[in-house]
Amino acid sequence: MSVTEIAALDAALPVHLPPEAIKQRIRGLVRRYVHRRSPQLARAIVYHGEALCLHPALHDEPEQLAAFCRLTRHWRMLAAQCPPCLAA
Repeated sequence: MSVTEIAALDAALPVHLPPEAIKQRIRGLVRRYVHRRSPQLARAIVYHGEALCLHPALHDEPEQLAAFCRLTRHWRMLAAQCPPCLAA
């Protein structure tokens, strides 16, 4: 990923929110995903996970940062594999 792509992604992500608010959104999205698997929900989790990976408040916490980046990779894989019509 180029510096320009990272800057564009950073500008679009909710990094203005405190990390705890983003984590809370992820928790809610995961709960919804458990009941209704969909690629859209998985992508929303990826979106918020990327915000945590790029959040300036977490730059001094490498263990948390690594955990959120692993979480994001996992959900990105689920988003790619999730069949869109299974959850009906």
